[in-house]
Amino acid sequence: MLQDKTIKLTDKKRNALTIKLDKRKRKQEGLKRHIDNGTIPSIIFGTKRMFYKKCKGTITNEEWKACRNNHIYSRGDKTKNGNPNLRVVIIKGMSFLEISTLEKTDTNRAIKIRIPLYIPQKLSKKTGKVNGINYREMFLNYLKYGEAYQVEIIRRNNKYYVHITFEEYVSNISDKSSTERIGIDTNSDGFAITAIDNKGNYKWHSYLSNHELLYSRSNRRRNLCGELVKEVIASALEKNLKLAIEDLKFKDDRDVTVNLLE
Repeated sequence: MLQDKTIKLTDKKRNALTIKLDKRKRKQEGLKRHIDNGTIPSIIFGTKRMFYKKCKGTITNEEWKACRNNHIYSRGDKTKNGNPNLRVVIIKGMSFLEISTLEKTDTNRAIKIRIPLYIPQKLSKKTGKVNGINYREMFLNYLKYGEAYQVEIIRRNNKYYVHITFEEYVSNISDKSSTERIGIDTNSDGFAITAIDNKGNYKWHSYLSNHELLYSRSNRRRNLCGELVKEVIASALEKNLKLAIEDLKFKDDRDVTVNLLE
């Protein structure tokens, strides 16, 4: 049956977490004082670490200027179809970043340049599909409605990276029950089980393992999995827990390797 497991911390780990908590509390108190006094905390463009290096003379003036001018940020605007200065456009299935420059034409319009933009999408080697949320497809659909999105260009090691932030539509589905629910993650040798409350807070975890799953034949393995599932369901019914499971669809469970000789 499922058993609750509390996290055991070593003294070293507990002290490290305590120091981190105290640091965050001091930072929270400092920010609260600024809010109460209506002030803004001081900041250093280029990071404090690089500023101290500049004061000690361990970096050149060019390096200091480079770290202070390695970010470009543009806030989104729905009335201007997404983002007025750093706009993502799709042309013939290819994505580009359209940048408004300081140069202007005779008609007093800013000259725009377009550079190719790669929007990453990692496909599973096993299924050929995206694991989890398909943010690439979500953002491309988001562009069709002209909603506002934020764009930040970051220069790092002589390469340019683009960070795009947009709002994700929130589902209206909610669970107001006070019952805990358990999530199940399937592994090669058993089930990993984690319980949370109705607000998503961690409660406890457990692991049901059977090492025979690693070497059993297909029929035997299917039977062992069924026994584990039966044990989970019985415990969930006994403790009045809700279940959340993965919906996995594989193209081929037996062999996912590629034969390069074929």
